[in-house]
Amino acid sequence: MTKISRSDLLLVRELNLKYFGNKLTEHKEFMIHNRLKRLFRSQNSYTSITNMLNAIARGEFVQEFINIFTTNKTSFFREPVHFEDLINRVFPNTFIDSNEILIYSSASSTGEEPYSIAASFLHFSSSFDTMR
Repeated sequence: MTKISRSDLLLVRELNLKYFGNKLTEHKEFMIHNRLKRLFRSQNSYTSITNMLNAIARGEFVQEFINIFTTNKTSFFREPVHFEDLINRVFPNTFIDSNEILIYSSASSTGEEPYSIAASFLHFSSSFDTMR
């Protein structure tokens, strides 16, 4: 069994933040373990996860590291809790102070994410006038 130490977990969090700005919190530990073990199994040249992470910190196979920790799936309303948060918290709080909102959707391979955001906004705005 491959051991993942506390310092390995900290280094994974640091590398995620450094290489692509992803802040992994404590509640993501199970996901970190699974993805890190998958990456380790795919790399035959390291005797331990610590050695592999040190190589990544030196800049070796960074793209593979990024790929293992990012989601390469797109769909309409993927992770509905985020869209519910937009409708129930973000949009109402934004429009209390302003009539304008700017939204940036960075990762959108086929467009489902921005369309889901737009649909959420339309749903919100149709009931906004009655909330005033």
